[in-house]
Amino acid sequence: DLKKELILKKGILHFDFTASALALKCVEKEISKILPTYANTHSDSSLNSFKTQQTYEQARKDIKKSLSLDENFALIACGTGSSSAIKKFQELIGIYIPPLVKE
Repeated sequence: DLKKELILKKGILHFDFTASALALKCVEKEISKILPTYANTHSDSSLNSFKTQQTYEQARKDIKKSLSLDENFALIACGTGSSSAIKKFQELIGIYIPPLVKE
C-alpha cells in the first residue's frame, strides 16, 4: 500500500499530487543507494559520472520495457515532472509561448 510509504507529517493534508507528489520511503531508499556515487551524466571524466550514466541508461531501458515501447517510440527526459514534460512537448511541436510573451 503506497499510503504507508508516504513521507508526510501526521495530520497534514496534501492535495497537489499531480504537480508535486509527496516523497515515498521506497523511492527515497533507492535514491539513497545512488547518491554516494552520483555525478553528472554529461561528463566522462570520472568513475562516478560513468556509473551514473550506466544507471540512467538502465532506468531508460526499464521504463521503455515497463511501458512496452519499441524502437518506434522515443523516451525524452525533461527534468522536473509533468509540467516540464508538457513544456518540452509544446516546444517540440512548435507551440510553446514563453510566459512573458503571452501578455
